[in-house]
Amino acid sequence: MYMQPFMLKGDGHEYHGYCGGDSNKPLMVLHHGMTADALAYSSLLEELKEQFHFILLDSPGHGRTPPYLNEEKYHFTELSKNIFRIIAKLSKSTFILVGHSWGGDLCLHIAKNFQERVLGVVLLDGGYVFPDYASLTKHQSLNAWKEYLKNNIYDNWNEVISVYQDYTTKKWDEALNATIASSFKYQQGKFMLISEEFTLLSIIKAFYFELCSSVHRFVQCPVLLIHATIPFIDTSREDAIENIKKSITNLSVLSISNTKHNPNWNHPELVAEEIFKWIRTVVFTDAND
Repeated sequence: MYMQPFMLKGDGHEYHGYCGGDSNKPLMVLHHGMTADALAYSSLLEELKEQFHFILLDSPGHGRTPPYLNEEKYHFTELSKNIFRIIAKLSKSTFILVGHSWGGDLCLHIAKNFQERVLGVVLLDGGYVFPDYASLTKHQSLNAWKEYLKNNIYDNWNEVISVYQDYTTKKWDEALNATIASSFKYQQGKFMLISEEFTLLSIIKAFYFELCSSVHRFVQCPVLLIHATIPFIDTSREDAIENIKKSITNLSVLSISNTKHNPNWNHPELVAEEIFKWIRTVVFTDAND
């Protein structure tokens, strides 16, 4: 599917993203997770392109959007307001939000702060576990990410694939290759993530500054949580699901078997089908009441 790239300025910062799909259809705005970029949704959008108009953003420090220089700007309340200003420049319509991992938390804050514009939120294994149920202190999480970044440097692309294959239950193919390729840069003979340490550690600090559970009770629109099922026994996930059920009134929870942290990588056709069914039967039904 062709997506029209754009670069827009807001709050003194430039934001890169894409528009695509059918402009006569309902608007869906998608936010990626940490270290990824807007193109992480490529396979999912292929399944939904006939039903929706899309806006996808590279969040600050990811893809082609430059990083913030101030770590407080990554705090969810401020980030959600800055991102919404860009969405508002592109469309005056109401919209459905989709967010994976960190992007899910961002979606919930946008839904809290701009209730009149958000019809519904789809959480792709995000917005409910970390850091509240992760059993990691802020210090431990920051150190873990520093170690991850130190080890996430590769001599060749096959090394990248061998690591990222473990993030999905789907056999590696060209679609998955395209999904991650734009998240990397080739520098000094090495492949490394475009997202740098300052950006990623600032985001981790933002998680602890505004816990995901603190925003749940303010979300008034319908929410669909599609969560991972691998590992099969995960008490943090189970506890987090019970908590979000208590806080968000209009919540649907869906588990997809044989799914790791990237449901839209593992089963894009099934995830698209479930999203479309939920939007048709829950979101638009509520909007018409």
